[in-house]
Amino acid sequence: MGQIEELENELSSIQAQVNNIQASLNKTRSMVSLIKQSQSSHVAQLQTQSRYMQQTRQPQQAQPQSQFNPQYQQVNPQPQIQQTPYQQVPATPQYRQVQPQYQQANQPYNQTQPRPAQATQYQQPVYRTVQPQQANNRQVVVQPGAYNHAGSKPNTSESAESWIGKHLMSIMASVLIFVALILFASLIIPYLSDGIKITLMFTVSLGLSAFAYFMHRKKPDNTFYTALLACGIGCSYISILVTRISFDAIGDIGMYVLMLVWGIAVLFLARKENWLFQIISNAGFVISSIMAFGIDSEKLILPLLAYLIIMGGAHQFIFWKNSLQRKLQFGVNLAILAQYTAVLRVHFDGGAAYIIAFVIMSILALAAFLYFTFGDFIWEKASSPYFALAGAATLAITYYGLMNGLGAPDMARVCGLLVIGVLAEVAMIMTDRKNPDNEDALFSLIWISIWFSVVAIIAFNYVETYYNTGIVYLLLAPLALWGIKSGNKCYKWQAFALAAVFALIEMWGGMTLIFSIMAFAYTVLVFVIEAFILNNTKELKLSYYIFTMVNLLIMMNAICGKYEIADDYRLVLMTVPAGLLNAAMMIVHFDRDNSGESDLSILKLLNAFNIIGMITGLYDMLSSDNAIAIGISLVFTVTLASINLKHHMEGKGEEKLYAGIKYGIILISALFCYDAKGYIASVVILAYAIVCIIIGFSKRFGAKELRVYGLILSMICVVKFIMIDTTYENTLGHALSFLISGILCFAISAIYNHFAKQDLTEDNNTADRSSSSQL
Repeated sequence: MGQIEELENELSSIQAQVNNIQASLNKTRSMVSLIKQSQSSHVAQLQTQSRYMQQTRQPQQAQPQSQFNPQYQQVNPQPQIQQTPYQQVPATPQYRQVQPQYQQANQPYNQTQPRPAQATQYQQPVYRTVQPQQANNRQVVVQPGAYNHAGSKPNTSESAESWIGKHLMSIMASVLIFVALILFASLIIPYLSDGIKITLMFTVSLGLSAFAYFMHRKKPDNTFYTALLACGIGCSYISILVTRISFDAIGDIGMYVLMLVWGIAVLFLARKENWLFQIISNAGFVISSIMAFGIDSEKLILPLLAYLIIMGGAHQFIFWKNSLQRKLQFGVNLAILAQYTAVLRVHFDGGAAYIIAFVIMSILALAAFLYFTFGDFIWEKASSPYFALAGAATLAITYYGLMNGLGAPDMARVCGLLVIGVLAEVAMIMTDRKNPDNEDALFSLIWISIWFSVVAIIAFNYVETYYNTGIVYLLLAPLALWGIKSGNKCYKWQAFALAAVFALIEMWGGMTLIFSIMAFAYTVLVFVIEAFILNNTKELKLSYYIFTMVNLLIMMNAICGKYEIADDYRLVLMTVPAGLLNAAMMIVHFDRDNSGESDLSILKLLNAFNIIGMITGLYDMLSSDNAIAIGISLVFTVTLASINLKHHMEGKGEEKLYAGIKYGIILISALFCYDAKGYIASVVILAYAIVCIIIGFSKRFGAKELRVYGLILSMICVVKFIMIDTTYENTLGHALSFLISGILCFAISAIYNHFAKQDLTEDNNTADRSSSSQL
C-alpha cells in the first residue's frame, strides 16, 4: 500500500508540473502576440515620421526603415506598452537594437543571478542616439539590462570567495613554494660544494623572480604572480645573507653592494605595487642595518653610512607622493639612523670617520625634525607631532654622539637639547596661530613639556651650578608672557607646570637662595598679572597664588639657612610673611573678579589659610623660649585674628562668639607662654570676660552668645580662684588679685543690674506709649 501511495503522489506532482508548463506556454503565446502588436505600432510610427520629413523637405532623405525582429526571452507581458519618442537627427538615422542577455552559460561565478520573476518580466526597448567620431549619427535601441546580466546592478564589492581565491590562495601558494625550496635544498645541500650551492641559490631565486616579474607584467591584476614575485625577491635577499654569513664567500662591502642593488631593484618594482614592495624593501633595509652591529673596523663606518643614506633616500623618494607612506618611511629611516648611532657608540669612541658620520647623521635628523615641525608652512599637511617627537629623539641621540666624539663640555650638550625643545615650542605656537583648531596641539604640548622637564633634570645633574642660578625661570618667562598675551590657557598651564617642575627638581637636591629668589620673582610677576591685571581665570589665579605662597616659604627657609638663623626665629620668619601675604589678599579683596562679585570658594580658601596662619602663630608661641620671638608671634596671631573682626562684629551672634573664642585662646596662650602666675592669669581672663559681657550688651555689637561666653569665663575664673589659686602662701599679689577679682565680679553684677533696669524702663515706656495710643 505504501508504494501505491508514493506512486500516486509522484503522479500528482507530475500532473502539477504539466499544468504549470501549459500555463507558461499560454503566457508565452500571449506575449508573442503583444510583441507583434508592438512591432506593428513601431513600424507605423516610423512610417508616419518618414512622411512628415518628406513634407517638410529636409535636405536629408530618410533611408528605408530597417526591419528588426528582436528576439525576447521574456514572458509575462506588461499591460501597457509605452511609445518612445523619436529624436530627429541631421544624418540618416540608423537603428541598432541591443538584445538583452539572460542567463548566459559562461556567466562568472561571482555574478549575481537574476530571480526567476525578474527573468520573465517583459522590458520595453529604449532608444538612444549614439554619436561616434564620424559625422554620421545613428540611433540605437537599447534593451534594459543590456549592460549587465539580467538587468542586475554590477557587483562593486569583491566577495569573500573571490578574495580568498585570488589573494589568500596566491599568498599561501608562494609560502608553500618557498618552504618546498628550503626542503629540497636541505636534501641536496649535503652533496654539493659551496660554489654550486651559492650558484643554485642565486639561480633559483633570480629565475623565480624573473619568471614572476614577466608574468606579473603580462597579467598585473593576478595577485598570484605578485605574491610569487615577492617570494622570489625574498629568496634573493636570503641568498645574499647566506652567501655572506654561512659561506663567507663575500666580504661586508660586497654584501652591502649586493643589498644596494637588491634594494634598487625592489624600489623599481615599488612604483606600482607600493605597499607590498615597500614592506619587502624595508624588511631587507632593516635587516641590513641590524647586521651593522657586527662592524669592527673604522674603515667601514662611512661606507655603511653611505649605503644607509642611499637606501633611505631612495625609499623616501619612491614613497614620497603618498602622505602616509612618506611619514612611515620617515619613521623607518629615523629608527635605522638611531640604531646606527647606537652601533657606533658601542663599538667606537671617536676618530675622524666617527665624527664625520655623526655630523652627517645629525644633519639628516635635524632635517627630518624641521620637516615634521615646520613642514606645514612649506607643504600642506606635512607636519606631524608624532613624527616630530621621533625626529627630536633621533636628533638628540645623534647630537649627543657627536658631542661625545668632540669631547664637548656638558653645557653644550644641554644647550643643544634645549634648542630642540625651543624649536618645537616655536613651531607649535606658529601652527596654532595658523590653525587654531589643531587637533594635535594637546599631544605637542604634552611631549614638549616632558622634553623640557627631562632637559631640566639633565641640567641639574650635569650643570648644577648653572641650574642653581635660576636661569630656567628667565627662559620660561617668555612662554608665560606669550600665554598671557595670546590668552591661550594651554600655554599658561604649560608655563605653570614647568615652573613647578623646575622648583621640585631644585628641592630634590636642596634649594639655593638665588634659585628661590628667581622662582619667587617669576611667580609674583605672573601672579600679579593673572590676579589683578587680567583676573579672568579663577583656576590660574588660585594656582599661582598657592605657588607664590609656597615659593615665599621656600625663599624664607633658604634665607634662614644661608645666614644660619636660630630655630626660634626661623619659624617666625617663615610663618609671618606668608600669613601677612594672605592677610593682604583678604584686604585687597582677592576673591573678587572683574565685575566685583566675590567668589565664595576663593573666600573660603583665604579664610582657611588665615586660620592655618593663626594656628601656626600659636604653635610658634608655644614652641619658642625666646620672649622676642613669642612677642612677634603674638602680634602676628592677633593681626590675623583681627582681619575679619569687623565682619564678625557686624554679623550674627555665632560670628561674634567665634571672635570672642579666638581672642580668648590667644590670651590664654600668651599667658601660658610668658609663665604668668595663676592668680594673675585669673584676673586677666576675668577682665576679658567683663569686656565680652559689656560688648554683648552694646546696642550696635550686642549678642547674647557673647554675653553668655563672658559670663561662663567669669564663673570659671571664680572657681579657679577658690579651688586652685587659694593657697597657704599669703602674699600681696594674692591679696590684690582676690581684691581685684571681687571688684570685677561686683562690676559684672552692676552691669547686669544696670542693663536689667534699663530694659525694664524701656519696657515701661513702651507700655505707656501703647496705652496712650489706644486712648
